[in-house]
Amino acid sequence: MTNRPIMIDVPDELYERIRQIADETGRSLQEVLLKSFDLLFGEIIPTLRSPA
Repeated sequence: MTNRPIMIDVPDELYERIRQIADETGRSLQEVLLKSFDLLFGEIIPTLRSPA
């Protein structure tokens, strides 16, 4: 799978919520965002699945 960089501006409140989730789960911001995208658009990255 090819990765493509994107850049988006998000409100401070949203950024802080994403950062909080990343901190609480021990994941990077990127991992939290990719998992969120999977939930919104359908899972396409099987290596980021949560353990059963």
